[in-house]
Amino acid sequence: MRHSRLDLNLLNALSALLKEKSVTRAGELLHVTHPAMSGILGRLRDYFDDPLIVPVGRKMDLTPLAESLLQPINDLLLRIDATIRVRSEFDPQTTRRHFTLVASDYTISLLLATVMKRVRHDAPGFHRLAYRQVRRWDRGRHAFGLLRDPSRSIGRAKIP
Repeated sequence: MRHSRLDLNLLNALSALLKEKSVTRAGELLHVTHPAMSGILGRLRDYFDDPLIVPVGRKMDLTPLAESLLQPINDLLLRIDATIRVRSEFDPQTTRRHFTLVASDYTISLLLATVMKRVRHDAPGFHRLAYRQVRRWDRGRHAFGLLRDPSRSIGRAKIP
């Protein structure tokens, strides 16, 4: 995707180059080969009409333009991340997801009776699977289970 003739896919590469001041280390950071990263740097240099990173003695340093781009590029990438990671809050009354609790009736009556009343009211998509149907648990269809550990006495619950 392009914006004002700049390939926006290059923004992460530009950020890495400006932070690392090294084609090799920026390529490693982005899991890109050195020749590919050199090509990216060439495209960025053409776009900005500036070398961006230059050799100074035995190391590389940023040009004044590159220095001025460092913070704005980081801010831009942070804003993009924050924007695309926005998720709506989970609302149990309107969710279309289904959750299943697998537990014996004894476990539910002992540990979860009050919780189950609230769950049935607040999360209509939540279903409790009868203990006799627990064989289905092995097929990975359920979100949560409380099962009795056969090695322990009756009445203790195990969360697998």
